[in-house]
Amino acid sequence: MAKKQVVKNVQLNQIVISLLRLIKRLIKEESNAFLRVARGRAIVRGVDRDLAVIDADSIKILSGFDITEKIAASGNNCTIDNKKVARFLTSLSGRIIRLNHIGLSYSCASIRQEIMQYKKALETSNFKLYEEPSGSKNKWLFIGDTKNWNAPLFEIVLTQRKNAEITKWTPHFQIDIDSTLSVEELNTALEKTFGAGFDWKLTIKNYGTVLGMKILGSTNGTKLCLGIGTNLRNTEYHRKRVLKELK
Repeated sequence: MAKKQVVKNVQLNQIVISLLRLIKRLIKEESNAFLRVARGRAIVRGVDRDLAVIDADSIKILSGFDITEKIAASGNNCTIDNKKVARFLTSLSGRIIRLNHIGLSYSCASIRQEIMQYKKALETSNFKLYEEPSGSKNKWLFIGDTKNWNAPLFEIVLTQRKNAEITKWTPHFQIDIDSTLSVEELNTALEKTFGAGFDWKLTIKNYGTVLGMKILGSTNGTKLCLGIGTNLRNTEYHRKRVLKELK
């Protein structure tokens, strides 16, 4: 059987690398060591080793597990205004704490088989697989090591469908940052730059909104999303109490 040809989304990768380069300049110094951007590639590090490497041709995690095909390109268009996104992020200068995580969201024929793939790749690494209870049929997974809760993770959101299809949210690549801003302040900043606020918010009853998501646009069928944690997000609590290790 002929090997499936993966159409590389070079444009998406280049945009992601440029935004991570900017975020590295904007995040607080103590979080800087977890992000390296040089020579046309971005490296997101875990506690003491590389977690993800993004270059023009691929997205790899766990020292070589290539997940490029998970969000393979389809089509030939780009609606992401990179300069506008950069302007928005720059407007948050001094208020961005850390890179919380990067990750993918995509549909698959079997969630169970996808999880098995990641578990197999994890066998030769010191990283772990975690699940965040979502209350839905989708699986919210994270790869990394929570022993240092400041270290970024790699997120995988799986939706089971017989046929992969493009929806409002899938497939997408996500960059997620923590901030010291309220949801109202973030919405105002988004509206000023993009003309509209968050596309989705995670609000906890009797507490408030801890996270907002903005769809920045799409390139070749894959969305690029920006997640921003508000001043109510407790990353340490999320790492230590919410995430459950999958063995």
